[in-house]
Amino acid sequence: MIKIVLVLSLVIFSISLKAQFWLGYSSSNYAGVHAMDINPAAVADNRYLLDINLVSTNFNLTNSYIGFKDGFIGGLMRGEANFMDNYVHERRAGEGPDQNSIFMNTEIMGPSAMLSFANQGFGLSIRARNYFNIDNVSDDLAHAAIEELNYPSVWGIPLNHDGFSIQDMMWMEYGFDYGRVVYNSGEHFVKGGAKLKLLQGLASAYMYSEALNVTIESDSTISLDGSHMAYGHSTNFDELQAGGYKPSFEMVSKMGIGLDLGVVYEWRPDYKDYLYEMDGEKDIPMSDQNKYKLKIGFSILDMGSMKWDKGIISHDFNPTVNDWWLDPLQFDDLVYAFDDTLKNRFPELSGESTYKMSLPTTFSLQVDYHIVKDLYVNFTAYQARTFKNRVSKIHNVSTYAITPRYDWKWFGVYAPVSYNAYGHLNAGLSAMIGPIILGTRNLLPMFSKNTVNGLDFYFGLKASWLNRIPSDRDHDKVSDKMDQCIDIAGLWEFSGCPDTDGDSIPDELDKCPKEFGLREFEGCPDSDADGVMDSKDECPDEAGLIELAGCPDRDGDGIADKDDECPDAIGLLEYNGCPDRDGDTVIDKLDVCPDKPGLVEKQGCPDTDGDGLYDNEDGCIENAGPLDNNGCPYQDRDGDGVIDRKDDCPDEVGPVENKGCPLTDFDNDGVLNEDDECPQTPGTVENNGCPELEKEEEEILNTAFNDLEFESGKAIIKFESHEALTELGLLLTKKPEWQLKLSGHTDNVGAAQANLKLSKDRSEAVKAFLVERGIDANRIQVEYFGETQPIETNDTPEGRQRNRRVEMKVIFE
Repeated sequence: MIKIVLVLSLVIFSISLKAQFWLGYSSSNYAGVHAMDINPAAVADNRYLLDINLVSTNFNLTNSYIGFKDGFIGGLMRGEANFMDNYVHERRAGEGPDQNSIFMNTEIMGPSAMLSFANQGFGLSIRARNYFNIDNVSDDLAHAAIEELNYPSVWGIPLNHDGFSIQDMMWMEYGFDYGRVVYNSGEHFVKGGAKLKLLQGLASAYMYSEALNVTIESDSTISLDGSHMAYGHSTNFDELQAGGYKPSFEMVSKMGIGLDLGVVYEWRPDYKDYLYEMDGEKDIPMSDQNKYKLKIGFSILDMGSMKWDKGIISHDFNPTVNDWWLDPLQFDDLVYAFDDTLKNRFPELSGESTYKMSLPTTFSLQVDYHIVKDLYVNFTAYQARTFKNRVSKIHNVSTYAITPRYDWKWFGVYAPVSYNAYGHLNAGLSAMIGPIILGTRNLLPMFSKNTVNGLDFYFGLKASWLNRIPSDRDHDKVSDKMDQCIDIAGLWEFSGCPDTDGDSIPDELDKCPKEFGLREFEGCPDSDADGVMDSKDECPDEAGLIELAGCPDRDGDGIADKDDECPDAIGLLEYNGCPDRDGDTVIDKLDVCPDKPGLVEKQGCPDTDGDGLYDNEDGCIENAGPLDNNGCPYQDRDGDGVIDRKDDCPDEVGPVENKGCPLTDFDNDGVLNEDDECPQTPGTVENNGCPELEKEEEEILNTAFNDLEFESGKAIIKFESHEALTELGLLLTKKPEWQLKLSGHTDNVGAAQANLKLSKDRSEAVKAFLVERGIDANRIQVEYFGETQPIETNDTPEGRQRNRRVEMKVIFE
């Protein structure tokens, strides 16, 4: 019987409901309530406003020694007689640790909820949990158990088991979570959280030996040798007697306290992309979006313990016995029979009447990287404390997992690859489909023909309400619940109603909703600020008078400028605002004689001197004169026979043919001043009153003119022309009484204005050349005519060449 029990223990106690991990799904941003069990800080800044777990559980089969072959599930269900031979594989020497373990953790989460809002969150959870550990079983003892002790090669050999341990605890846990944001600079974000747990112990048991030797003497006999075996269980196991025990959820331990602590850091380089404006508040974080590029979390889970009263007949004992025959043993009464056997077989050792069981404390690191959009990769590590030297304890199994995932609010797929302290590498797959969560962290039993070390799946059902940005149907940054004009974009200060013209008066109260206006005019404008709104202002762009419908009256004659033909002069209404100073019915602006009454037909003028010509036609208003003399009397002040009005020199006697001016020849060269080009210097008639130049001087002047050339289209004198111009400068130096007139001309190619400027610039260039050679600039006159004075036709290249010139003429003082 004991042989069967030992074999079944290796199989049945490998069944583990490991709700602590939820590998894959637990890394999701939409894990909600289940994320609190990994890191209590997850309750703050969560994507859920409210997440309710209805029921969830997790199943895992694992151990460090036994592997199962392909088809083992069917063989187990069919109850095949040779199941162990056909489907069980034992780890060989060198394939794993020398001391083996079995781990069992059963959990069911009942109705639990998480509420997250603003920068904080709260959570309540209810869980029924059970942990079972067997540790430090040697390879030889494990194999002997599978062979029902028929393993002769180890018979008679003491098998050492330092720290041999069997532990079990079942309890109810009531969790109260609180988390909040503790730092937020935009790019860097930190939140922390804690879960306080009230612990209600339901059952527990332990057996521990610091050093235990097991010697298998035969297939039915063993010997034990050890100094001390710590053994105890809770008082409710005392009821497991002949009547049978019905499990209950009554608390049989002292009330215990547990604690989880966690912190999360998020790097948010693009945090500005996740801010919005609503209801008058700016830079609000989007609570429905995952904002981080990198997230790192650290948590310490399951700190605490429970104190138990030890069962009446459970006790520490000295595990020393020789040749113990196992076949007669019967444990039909379960724990009571087992306790009774120990009491009668082994010497009882004194011990405490109470014991303390620690929670399975675990350290966890979570690193999450946001690849793009809804794709992430996660690394999660669980480092379990094993409490090696503690008599009564339970513990987790250290596990390390990498999980790529697609993570969306109503659908997620997670593919964890994990490695645990038993040396197992597992690949899993899980999914969230709306309210349903299901998956496994070990797909090998389903698809692999290789040996596997366990089975695993988890399942959950929940109801969730996601955080979201307030609805804003008209996109005016006013939430629909606050928007009084829900289908029309408006402004927050007007409860979402529009102010089209931006005059701070909502359209519904604005009589001119499309024009910026004033409150005193119910939103209508007064563009000229004259106190008359534009709709009633006949002159809306000019400040005016209220009594003139908003129009100005510059001259103050009571007639609006728009109706005033003389707005700058005080006038009369009958003349449309124009004055008539002399009262002759001809308004001043049309009255040629505005200060003397006259006739309308004579533009308001009288005939002051009575000569038949009205003042507006009379050249001499005060003196009568003949019509042919423009109403003026004839006069000849100088008596030269030329009347003054025709005499260009009325005070000098001169001939009629010279318009009454005397004939004058200042230099007495026989050329009158008006025809004398050099009126101050005697000259010849042939040379228009100017003196003749000497032949050598004439040649220097002609050479300078004929040799003068410029760069094409420019006012730059060619170098070839410098010599002739230099000779001209020397001549002018010798003749200080001479002045030189330069006249610039061009052909008609190009724009006339450009040609005019070019002719000026070229004349100025010649002047500048001579000034540089010491000639006084005041002696050189410059004039320019552009294309207006050609000397040849512009229709031939030769003609245009001659027209492009700077003429030079000597002028005598």
